Amino acid sequence: MKKILFVVFALFISSITILGQTPTGSLSGIVSSPDGVLPNATVEIKFNNTGKSQTATTDGSGGFAFVQLEPGNYTVMISASGFKTFIANDVKIDIGREYGLNRTLEIGAIQESVTVTAGEDVITSTSAQVSNVVSPQQILSLPLITRSPLSLTTLQAGVQSNPFQNTSINGMRTTATNTTRDGISINDPFIRTNATDFAPGRPSVDDTGEFTISTSNQEADLGSGGAQITLVTPRGTSDYHGALFAFNRNSAFGANNFFSNRSGTPLAFRNRNQYGGKIGGPFPTPRFGEGGPAFDRNKGFFFFAYEGIKDPRSTTGTRTILTPSARAGTFTFTRNAAGNPINAGGISCPSGAVGSTCTVGNILTFAQSQGLVGVPSTVDSVIQSRVLSVMPTAGNTTTVGDSLNTTGFQLNRGQDQTLDTYTFRGDVDITQKDSVNLVYSWNREDNLRPDVDVATFTASPNVTQFSENEQVTVAYRRVIASNIVNEFRWGRFKNDVVFDRISDSPSFLLQTPATTSGTLAGGLITNPEDIFQDQGRINRVTTFANNLNWIVGKHSLKFGGQYQKYEVNSFNDAFIIPGYNIGLSGPFTGTLQQTNFANVGGTGSIISTGQLATANSLVALLGGVLNSGTQSFNQADISSPFQAVRQAAPFLNWNHALYASDRWNVMPGLTITGGVRWEMFPPLRLDSGLALEPVISDPDNPAASLLAGNGSFNVVGTNAGKEFRFYNFDKNNFAPSFGIAWSPNFESGIGKFLFGSAGKSVIRGGYSLAYFNDSIITTLNNTLTSGGTGNFGLGRTSSVAIGPNGTTTLNDRASGNLTSVAPPTAGTLPRSFLQNNTNVQGFFGNAGAVDPNLQNPATKQYSVGFQREFFGNTAIEIRYVGTSSDNLTRGLNLNQIEVVNNGFLADFRR
Repeated sequence: MKKILFVVFALFISSITILGQTPTGSLSGIVSSPDGVLPNATVEIKFNNTGKSQTATTDGSGGFAFVQLEPGNYTVMISASGFKTFIANDVKIDIGREYGLNRTLEIGAIQESVTVTAGEDVITSTSAQVSNVVSPQQILSLPLITRSPLSLTTLQAGVQSNPFQNTSINGMRTTATNTTRDGISINDPFIRTNATDFAPGRPSVDDTGEFTISTSNQEADLGSGGAQITLVTPRGTSDYHGALFAFNRNSAFGANNFFSNRSGTPLAFRNRNQYGGKIGGPFPTPRFGEGGPAFDRNKGFFFFAYEGIKDPRSTTGTRTILTPSARAGTFTFTRNAAGNPINAGGISCPSGAVGSTCTVGNILTFAQSQGLVGVPSTVDSVIQSRVLSVMPTAGNTTTVGDSLNTTGFQLNRGQDQTLDTYTFRGDVDITQKDSVNLVYSWNREDNLRPDVDVATFTASPNVTQFSENEQVTVAYRRVIASNIVNEFRWGRFKNDVVFDRISDSPSFLLQTPATTSGTLAGGLITNPEDIFQDQGRINRVTTFANNLNWIVGKHSLKFGGQYQKYEVNSFNDAFIIPGYNIGLSGPFTGTLQQTNFANVGGTGSIISTGQLATANSLVALLGGVLNSGTQSFNQADISSPFQAVRQAAPFLNWNHALYASDRWNVMPGLTITGGVRWEMFPPLRLDSGLALEPVISDPDNPAASLLAGNGSFNVVGTNAGKEFRFYNFDKNNFAPSFGIAWSPNFESGIGKFLFGSAGKSVIRGGYSLAYFNDSIITTLNNTLTSGGTGNFGLGRTSSVAIGPNGTTTLNDRASGNLTSVAPPTAGTLPRSFLQNNTNVQGFFGNAGAVDPNLQNPATKQYSVGFQREFFGNTAIEIRYVGTSSDNLTRGLNLNQIEVVNNGFLADFRR
């Protein structure tokens, strides 16, 4: 028998990093006098939330900069002898952005002052990075039924979203979006296909201070994606502030739909209650030293938020059931050919007309009379107790079923959701130069899942899914000198997602994996039993990062590095319980034929082939005839035998990275940025080693090894030369970034008309390269391991029951002694394609491979644009953004069916 081989080249590698992604902003500017730049001017900033202040002196070119500032409003005071003091209130510092503040001081006494209200930086005049900040006011004021700030992502330019696909940014895959909270990744490391729309940490509008969306040309301190969503937890202030909220959505105020009204199904119930509150303010911290109080009120600050959801609701489902007559054994069909009326041999056709109704009073005794062997005359006891007794006796809709033997039953099923979220942040300004902060967030969500338990007739589904998430972040910031700031950050994100079966599992299932989901007897009726078994994943992400900012003259330098470790432990109990298919065993029982429904007084048969299939399915169902059996077996490790135990897949992944960047204020209004990030990607590892890979003798030509007739399998890591590694160490990933921003300053003429006064417009453009994680774990799991659709024979492998004639056809009864399924033999390694194909894949095996020289996916970004500020904090922007990506995930079928070049198609057409 022909072997079908294919190879999946997963040309990508994990890029799970948040390089330098500190949730802070910066402030820079140039101070001038009427005669030119003004060195040695004093610049003092005060954080309005806490009163903490910092001071700097302008350099020889009049420049100043403050880095790693907490987001929020600041008061900036600039003073110099012989000039009026300039005061800017409410300077808004946003995460991930630099606020540009250039000012020319007026001649006068230093005691005199000029005060302005600065507000937000309406245009971005010091960077080519394309980003937008969603402010706390926007987050809290805009109506969001989900209360998730990520919903606001779709309002940004370049974000494409529709109900039929996941959200994409600038045409990139959604896996190219990286979401962080307080500098720590909150992405799902296992499934990233909806990375733009969903974060398992479940941020809410009340525990999010603000967030920045960077869609293109990110600078070197940002990594792990071509697009960045950076969220920050609110910080407590020097005054106490709090809020409470409650929201109710009730189906009592809704209308039912037409089809539910028609079937008599009541409106699906819903009573969503969402409630919570927040509070923040100062807390006393111990004061050291002589004199003064024992506790200091202006050094420590806290924020706490709680949100709860209780959402009992239901959703409408439709099932296919037996009609009352079919339950009693009566088979009904419409006459297929004209002839005489019939009332003999168990068949009753009162009319001879085509389309008239005929019945078989007892389909089981009729089958016996037609020579079917071993068919009982009464309903099998297991079928009676596990199928008929739990199935509704009458239907309420005809949207499914044939209305003769089967009909529809519509019901409302629970889809309840419960969510509790707690968030805490504490900040302590130890000294003017030292500060620490701690963020702790925990949530647990429980959901009833009628979309997983798709078949049962109970009002409450038999599957529940819970997700427990926990994030801990600790950061220490040190102002080493007035121009040097360093921050160390450690974080851990836990994400547990578990799908649990509520009821105990039976000793065997009345359905096999090959059967249409949720149906019995060849799709005759809906299976009233849930076949789902427990599965889920336990994820852990640990991060260490250090970031240093150093101001040297006109240069703002950034240096940093990061270590990140990903642990993903997935598990699955699918079909470790044997499953049997309900159907007639042709070689043993025989099947009803059209000749058993002879036309009296006419030609042909009175039953169609479709209705004949229904008759055979009804015989098999009521008689409890089982014609095949399947069971999955797993190994604990590569040396263990196959057993009916849980399948476990413990993955480990890492990322190491260093970066350096410079923001050069060449002159007032002109800024050039540049940097490079070096990312190193150790290979993905499967700790159990339970994955097979084809042995590739020539890594530069893997196709030859895969298509070779004498090819072989070995344990994963053989091709990479490292135990249990999927590919080689990818070290040469350098991601450069470059940008230029020019804010023209025309004092008169057409230039001033077009560009406005100083700081009112900017022309900017840039280029960047970014690496990202294209769902590497999920893709490689599907490619090589039997946890997906990959290479069977190591890890989870299915086996079939062998019948009396030595084939896979059984002749069992549901209430009798079932044929057991023997586990496959754990063969030796290496083994040939032929051996593996024969032993565990039934001659229809696949061979999937991963390129041992796997390279990480990367996206190139470039943009050019113009921003112009007008009155009332209004600005317009026109920009062009381009993206192109390399080394994206793709699968290549190396052994496709050939019908053209071998003449088969031409033969077919003749």
